Amino acid sequence: MVLNMPNTMTAPQHPSTAPINTPDQLPINRWYGGPYSFEPPAQQPLANSMYAAGTNDQISYCPQVINGAAEMNQLAQRVDQVERHQFQEGLNARFNQVNTARQLRNLQTEQAKDIKILELRITVFSLQAKLTEKENDERTRLINIEPRTQEEKLESAMKNRSLNRIASGAMSPDLTPVQVCIRAAQMEKLAKLLRSRVHIRGAEYILEAEDAEAWAAKLRKDADATKSEAKSPVTRGRKLAPHQMLAAQHVQVSKAPDTQIKVEVLKTSVPETDNVTSIGQGWQPAYIKALPCLPAQELQVVPSYEGMHHFDRSFLLTQLGGTSWSPSFYHVPEPERSLLPDRGYFILEAVHEPLGPVTPGAHGSLLTPILRLPEVGNPTTPKPESMQNAPLFVKQDDGYVYYGMYTFLRADRLDIERCDAVVPSHLKDFWAEQLTSTHRPKWVTEALQKHLLPQPTYSGPLPDHADEDQVNAGLSRHMTAMEIWQRDTHLKTAFLRPENILAAFSAPDTGAEMSGIRFWNMALRCDGWDEGFYNMMVREEGIWKKNGSRDGEGERARKEEMMTMLRPRSKRPKKW
Repeated sequence: MVLNMPNTMTAPQHPSTAPINTPDQLPINRWYGGPYSFEPPAQQPLANSMYAAGTNDQISYCPQVINGAAEMNQLAQRVDQVERHQFQEGLNARFNQVNTARQLRNLQTEQAKDIKILELRITVFSLQAKLTEKENDERTRLINIEPRTQEEKLESAMKNRSLNRIASGAMSPDLTPVQVCIRAAQMEKLAKLLRSRVHIRGAEYILEAEDAEAWAAKLRKDADATKSEAKSPVTRGRKLAPHQMLAAQHVQVSKAPDTQIKVEVLKTSVPETDNVTSIGQGWQPAYIKALPCLPAQELQVVPSYEGMHHFDRSFLLTQLGGTSWSPSFYHVPEPERSLLPDRGYFILEAVHEPLGPVTPGAHGSLLTPILRLPEVGNPTTPKPESMQNAPLFVKQDDGYVYYGMYTFLRADRLDIERCDAVVPSHLKDFWAEQLTSTHRPKWVTEALQKHLLPQPTYSGPLPDHADEDQVNAGLSRHMTAMEIWQRDTHLKTAFLRPENILAAFSAPDTGAEMSGIRFWNMALRCDGWDEGFYNMMVREEGIWKKNGSRDGEGERARKEEMMTMLRPRSKRPKKW
């Protein structure tokens, strides 16, 4: 029986059968053995055929009976594949487990090795220090120096350029006893440092140390004599300006404490910018000398040299926090809990800063051969505001003295003649050892690499002016040049010695094997002496000592060391 299908209907299709549009894609007619033809339906035995052609040139397929054995075979193959996949996953999981256990054992072994290496390194450093001390004592014993009188030592000290810079203006009558004592302490520190390095330059350092000790003794003697001549408590601890001397003559001295001394008000007006004293320093940039000193009224609250509190270094680093970001400057990140969030502070060693402030409230400058300053808009560096109105502490005797709030103004590179005239030889020796130390910061090593050999710059085509292949080739060449530069400069910096840095201090800017290294002068302006900050720090140090004198710097160093050992070796920073 033949069904007459309407022209609007389409013959059903099997899901796996696609519409056939060309003769070579037509199915084979099993009755005639050739491709199907689109002739009128009357010419084809539709009743006996398993195909039916519609009026829209489409062919429908009548499904056949599925073979049960073939289906079972396919299911068995599928089950076998699933089992094989599960077995492979089990093997991979077991392999990962064994590999993880092996890596854990290797990491534990490496940590044990690192701890042992660290202990051995500490032992070696202590032995080297003892050996250096023994060598220094032996060298000192073997050097024969003719005995000299005190006058001969003082005469020799007057001719020493380094000592003259430290004691600049020490013989001036305008200096206060505090300033004279500070210069004497600086010379004593310098003498101690020179005697510990006799093995480097021999008799030259011994003679210079004797000169410094003789001059320091004379300065202390003169300071004691000046203080003994003081007739009024008002003059205690600082030199008076002319208007202050006039006020002291009208003082009514009583037997009551100093706080009850009554001073008559002067009829003459005192200018607010009047200076307490003319601070006799060594060389300073012209713009530093042109800065007005703090008003006399602000410096009246500064304690005397005997009454000035000396802070412990561990307390400063624990209370203020932060980390060393550049020489003598510590930056406190904003998230850190501190009295100075997102700010900084200066900690100076008087022996290593010959141009630093000589008294609290005085302007000064720092010397450094490696300059590192904050950058505007760079999130990896501190903000420039962190070096404004920052506390400054200077090492004196057994502690650090608060000198006031200071602001960094500018940095200038000194030429070779100015470096020879301003920078003493012991400071060059100090920086030569610092720059070649194995414990130097990573940024110092990177600065030395760029100084030894300029870093390659990309000179290839840009994406907007060349095709992708040319840009990729240019980037590949640049990466190869960077790898070569990194390898060569890393090797050179690893083998740097103090004598190489000392030679670079005297080398010209161009034409030498290692281009010259110059010192930078960082100008610091004193904005004031904050009495409230000083009293708060004194009070907090008393609480800190009662609580056990916690060493914040040591805790941070131990934490960083532990984190370094716990990092995977592939991500561990290089140890210089």
